[in-house]
Amino acid sequence: MITLLYFIRHAEPNYDNHDDVTRELTEKGIVAS
Repeated sequence: MITLLYFIRHAEPNYDNHDDVTRELTEKGIVAS
């Protein structure tokens, strides 16, 4: 059996950019991450 480990980052994104791949973080999101 293979064990999978996922690392997930959660921080406040800039919602003005609707592309999930290139969306940058807000200042608050950068501090939180």
